[in-house]
Amino acid sequence: MGIKRILVPFYGDDKEISALRYAFWLANIHGASVSCLHVSPDLSGHYGYSGPVLPPCVVAGVFDMAKSESEKQLIKARQLFDDTVSEHNVLAEWKSVVGDPDKVITSAGRAADVVVFDRSIISMHSSYHSLIRAVLFNTGRPVITVPSSYEPVSEHGINRVCIAWDGSSRAGRSVSMSLPFISLANSVSVLIVDTPEVGISSADELLSYLHIHNMEALRIDVESGSLSVGEALMEEAVKHQADLLIMGAFTHHRVHQLVIGSETNFMLDNAKIPIFMMH
Repeated sequence: MGIKRILVPFYGDDKEISALRYAFWLANIHGASVSCLHVSPDLSGHYGYSGPVLPPCVVAGVFDMAKSESEKQLIKARQLFDDTVSEHNVLAEWKSVVGDPDKVITSAGRAADVVVFDRSIISMHSSYHSLIRAVLFNTGRPVITVPSSYEPVSEHGINRVCIAWDGSSRAGRSVSMSLPFISLANSVSVLIVDTPEVGISSADELLSYLHIHNMEALRIDVESGSLSVGEALMEEAVKHQADLLIMGAFTHHRVHQLVIGSETNFMLDNAKIPIFMMH
């Protein structure tokens, strides 16, 4: 069925513009639409206030200022959205909602094919990692994280794709959900880092699976050496000038989470290229 709706949460920070532009770029390639979601905090009932008891007039002044800033941010976000729309021939919609950002984004994500985040969104949430985790766990949809200031190399699509393969169900779902992206790439590399348990058969099965979908891929075994798995993956992806790195993210198992979670968190914080993640 392909990609038809791309959700991009957007607050209006200039640093977030990379994700917004990336979403429109993807939409143009896939013939999809963009749903831009702006979430304003609910300031009624002294939303989020946990400080010392203050005189009512002081509290009212504080929340008047917060409301004013929220309104300014909304106006700026809408203007940046309108400017981006004018630059692209893409069907797009604007949604402005008042509520808890994490809950609103998760709910909206269930009605999208993919959710695109800019790493700068971290400044709007108490925990960027927990937000991404919530979306991945609770929507059943993939997430693409875009580094700030990132610009796609090609106007025509994704040229090179790298797949981080460890034989897990998460990696398998990531590949399956990312087929619309892989199918457009001119070069596909399967990266296997320090995971002998993956085995030749698992890697060959993946290559065969891609071949059945008319996609040819090259297996690359990567020795991490003194690097972490996340660092080795990113270094190899950059070495191959990948436009997108596809990988599984997080896990429910507490012991595995110590490893998989750290790799995911490293990518969320340090990736130099867009990352496609699926749980």
